[in-house]
Parts: sequence; C-alpha cells; structure tokens
Amino acid sequence: MQSLVIGAANGLVLALLAMAFYLPYAGTGVLHLALGASFVLAPYAMEAAGQAGAGPLVAALAGIAASAVLSLACEVFNHRLLEKRGGGWAAHMLSSLGIYIAAVQAITLVWGSESRTLSWLSGAWRLGSVVIGRQLATNAGLAAVLMLVVIVWLRRSQLGLRLRALASNPTELALCGHDTRLLRTVSFALSGGLAGVASLLGAFDTGFDPTSGLSMVFLAFAAVIIGGRDRLAGPLAGGFLLGLARALAASAFASRWQDPITFSFLILFLFFRPQGLLAPTLRAEARS
Repeated sequence: MQSLVIGAANGLVLALLAMAFYLPYAGTGVLHLALGASFVLAPYAMEAAGQAGAGPLVAALAGIAASAVLSLACEVFNHRLLEKRGGGWAAHMLSSLGIYIAAVQAITLVWGSESRTLSWLSGAWRLGSVVIGRQLATNAGLAAVLMLVVIVWLRRSQLGLRLRALASNPTELALCGHDTRLLRTVSFALSGGLAGVASLLGAFDTGFDPTSGLSMVFLAFAAVIIGGRDRLAGPLAGGFLLGLARALAASAFASRWQDPITFSFLILFLFFRPQGLLAPTLRAEARS
C-alpha cells in the first residue's frame, strides 16, 4: 500500500509533465525534447531569484516564467523557422535535442553540476500503516488541481478551444482566419510553464541537478503514448499509470529497475495497443 500511495503521488506530478509535453506535440507534431532544458532551468532560476531577495512565491513564479520563456524561444527561434523552410520531423527533433544539450551545458557552467534540494515542507502524515510525506502529498494535490484547471480551460475558453482545434486540423483553423502562429506560441509557452511547475514540485521533494531533464521528458513522452494522443486525459492517465508502475518496480525489485520496466511497458503498449489506453472508439467505416 505504501508503494501505491507513493506511486500515485509521483504519477500525478509525472502526468503534469506529460501534459506539458503533449500540448506542443499534439498541436504541431514537434517532439519538444528541449522541454527538458525548461524542466532543468526552473529550480535554478527560482534559487537565483530567492538569492536576489525575492520572496518564496515570487521566486517560484520567476522559475516558472523562466521555463516558459525558454520553451517559447524554442518555437520562435527554431521550430517556426524550420516550419517556414519545410523542415521535416527529424529536423525539428534533432534541433530540439541540440537546444537541450546547449542549454543544459550553459546551466551547468553557471550553477555547477552538483545535486541540490529546495526546502519547503517537512514531516509526514500517518494513515494506518501508510506514511506519506507532507511535501509529497502537497505535490500531488497541487499537480492534480493544476491539471484540472488546465483541462477546464482547454475545454471551456475560446483560446483553449482553438488550441484543441490546432491539434485536430490546423489547416482548417487557418482558413477560418485564426492566427495559428500565435496559437503555436501559446502552446509552447504553456508547455514550458507546466514543465517548470512539475520541476519545482520534484525539486522540493527529491532535489534537482542539470542531468535529469531529458530522462524526464522521455518519461513524459512515454506517458503520452501509453495514455493516448487523441484525448486530453490520455497523458494524465499515462503519467499516473507510469508513476504506479515505477513505484511498484522499485518496491518489488530495486530503483535501478524502474527505467527498464517503464520502457518495457511502453513497448507492450506499442505492440498491443498503439493508439493508447484512452484512444477514442472509431466507427467501423473509419477504421477500414
């Protein structure tokens, strides 16, 4: 039971990062690997803002804003230009990977490569035989609330509906007179902001270092594939499921087995349900 509770809490934070990866991927088809750099940057930017005299809330917002700006810059100065030149998916992916590597090297040069931890809440709650840390429980609650807010916003607001339309039919959306370039920019900025929040939640719980970004983005991508790319709830379900699987793997075997089991899980889904766990059911004539 302890492993399930920890896995569920970590799964909610991973689901938040999966949602961050999903937004530009669904709308533009770009594998936004440079999102790993936004993930890495947030706690360092928050720490720097705190050292400059900002209060905890302002420092946290500064970290999230830094992540959003970096992600937005990837769209404006890289993917938008590649799109104009007719660059294929491989060009977008490789350039994004290059941006990630360059950004992480810059972060390492400025702040060093040692692991650090942000402190906020200490102590734990006991529910029978289950013990859950206050920080972990707070992380899960904040991640769940933020995901709910994002989903409601995407479903109810005019801008959110246009972002969803960008994912389903960008050509028709442009023909209707909507600025798809602006919508792409919004999706990348929102992606970076959500990644920054997920990063800060993890930094308060397990710490942070410059090397974790790409592995976390690969986990988010796996969550999107497992949950399904055609529904808003797909990345959330995939992230939650992966969080449970990784916690159970660590409990039953050892933490070093988490990644092999995670990606074995992904391979099984690609073989037996490539459309994802929450893929919509198609009519017979659509499947043929």
